[in-house]
Amino acid sequence: PAVDRAVLLRRLTHDLHGLAVEPDELQRFVDDRRPDAVARTVDRLVASPRFAETFARHWMDVSRFAESLTLRGFVLPEAWRTKAFL
Repeated sequence: PAVDRAVLLRRLTHDLHGLAVEPDELQRFVDDRRPDAVARTVDRLVASPRFAETFARHWMDVSRFAESLTLRGFVLPEAWRTKAFL
């Protein structure tokens, strides 16, 4: 179902950046009544470095990058050889 503009922006920002939306950005989006406001906002969020950071974190989890090295050495020495990269 349709949601109000504030909820839509909060969902988009959280999904694409992993962070809460800034209050001033939220107000600008709610006040923007152009027909392409949502598309422009999605384009801006995807073009942001925060989008890349968010999805890099997911890929690092997939490849177990964060868990491949401990103080005792490699736990999973072949962790980078996941199906995601083959």
